[in-house]
Amino acid sequence: MAPHLCSRRAIAVLTAAALVAGTATATAATRTDDGYTGQNVTVYLPDGTAKAAWAGAVHTRIDAGDLRNVLCVDLGHTYDIGTHPVNVVPQDMTAADNRAVGYILDTATPSRWVAPATGASAADAHRAEVAQIAVWVIVGDVRATNPTANAALNAEVAALVAEARAAAATPTAIALSAAAPAAGATQAVVTVTGKAGAAVDLTIPAGDGTLSAASVVLGSDGTARVNLTRLTPGTARVTAATAGDGRVMALVPTDYPQQKTVIAEPSTITAGISVAFTAAPVVIPNPSTGTTPVVTPPSNATPSGTTTPAPVATPAPQVAVLAQTAGAPRLALRKTGPARATAGAVVRYVITVTNRGTTEARNVTLTDRLPSGLTVERAAGARARSGAVRWNVGRLAPGASRRVVISVRTASTVSGRRVNVATATASGTRTVRATAATLFAGRRPAAVRPAVTG
Repeated sequence: MAPHLCSRRAIAVLTAAALVAGTATATAATRTDDGYTGQNVTVYLPDGTAKAAWAGAVHTRIDAGDLRNVLCVDLGHTYDIGTHPVNVVPQDMTAADNRAVGYILDTATPSRWVAPATGASAADAHRAEVAQIAVWVIVGDVRATNPTANAALNAEVAALVAEARAAAATPTAIALSAAAPAAGATQAVVTVTGKAGAAVDLTIPAGDGTLSAASVVLGSDGTARVNLTRLTPGTARVTAATAGDGRVMALVPTDYPQQKTVIAEPSTITAGISVAFTAAPVVIPNPSTGTTPVVTPPSNATPSGTTTPAPVATPAPQVAVLAQTAGAPRLALRKTGPARATAGAVVRYVITVTNRGTTEARNVTLTDRLPSGLTVERAAGARARSGAVRWNVGRLAPGASRRVVISVRTASTVSGRRVNVATATASGTRTVRATAATLFAGRRPAAVRPAVTG
């Protein structure tokens, strides 16, 4: 591998205190590299100085952990592929730029890897190149405007930086709320609040009750609702879990001076709520008149000044069921994909359908019609025919969601804007549509790797 070339400038993600080996927050570990991909590129430092560098990502493992992506945050040292001792320094995830770096590591780096000797596909190398330059922009290692001499590359970097900063603008959070059910009620509505578009898993202990959906996708207002049912008095505990902002850590080599990098690990955040269900009051006739009722809570006590009436049987609680005729299913559809891509690359789109109605949606079908120049590469559980990809989802409970992923390959001649249209249908409800637009640019000529000088 051609080593990365990096500057010794102080940067925002790695503070001077954090980079001191042996600090209280640092943990000694071993970094073992598995593969890499990227390209040579000339970048411009904040003062306008041109610098030849290798922009890419490395797949590495810390101790016995999972293989993960690492990116450079140090434009003045070389990176040596192999096994090296490092200090692992956790970064401050309350800082928006650190969350943005974590977003890029988690979502914008290649998912396919090769051994160091075999090279990587052009699409993977370009994806890693864009991710690396975007991180350099965020941490201030290169200038924010036109960090390279290539206009198309600069546009992709700017789009990724904007996307990462928008996603990281506020920390991911999750909360649950519910109004107290009336006495005798057996159902409550639980509201899930968090970041728009987040997928949230919901659980409830066996015997506590049931939920109308085990997972939800939060709408554009950052909320979703589920019905909680419990047939007997008592407390039901509901727990929500969703992906957090992750943990970004600096890897600082300790064997000899070489490049500092950052790595991200996923995290999960949770929230919980306890909802109390109480018994309905018992109505006992007033024996003095036989007509005026006296309402008391269930008790063995005899009302003052009365004779003990004949035992009154307490009726079993009635289950409050949302009748199918009282409402209807209502589908909502969301589709996401890259704003920009390179012709010939494999592009990934995510489609999520949610039932926001009060009754079960039946015969739910998702269809994605591909524009010219795009062909299906992978779409689990779907059938492709005449340029359309179709999933038979079946039934969706109120509040439930179904998420599908489609990967498409673009023709090498594709250029300009392509709009991908998805539709969702179900019995008894209107068809909904969602689109994702991607701007495709032609492939750039292969870069010539400059000689390594550092």
